[in-house]
Amino acid sequence: PSYVTSEWCRKEVEEFCRAAGQGGEVIVGNKSRIIKVVKSPPQDPVPPLMQEIIHDTLGYEFYEKRGEVPVELDAASSAEDELRQQYMLKIQMLAWDIAQTIKKLDETKEEVVASKASIYLAQCSNDRKASRDALLAELKLHGYPILPDKPLHFDAEETFTTEVSEMLDHCGLSVHL
Repeated sequence: PSYVTSEWCRKEVEEFCRAAGQGGEVIVGNKSRIIKVVKSPPQDPVPPLMQEIIHDTLGYEFYEKRGEVPVELDAASSAEDELRQQYMLKIQMLAWDIAQTIKKLDETKEEVVASKASIYLAQCSNDRKASRDALLAELKLHGYPILPDKPLHFDAEETFTTEVSEMLDHCGLSVHL
């Protein structure tokens, strides 16, 4: 998290956005070329520029909360098999998303019609998160477009309901764990 508040991070993001604006876009299809990876919960407020850029970006949290205590997922230092497995799953999902983003960048500007129906994979409680992540990875590996593909606004009921309803209108299947 201290990196997010650093001057170096801000400069990197500004330069990337400037370069992306000249040679393409920051958003390709419906995916951001900026992928948020969070090693531990933020201790400091996220600067406005970063908040604006990552606001609608799904990310990868490499920690889990046990009560109020964040436990970082790390294959090298984790003594628990469960944490090591969660870490490896997150790495696989991150690698998959990076590969898919690169593929989209390589495609022509013409819109490619998806041959598979989108699937709405609902958010779930923390005790089902590992199962949801495993299902998400499996569906993505088989080429299914998964919604939601951006953070939902849980704090505003009407906005949340509208967002979910619009997504469900575009899905062939909805999964709730």
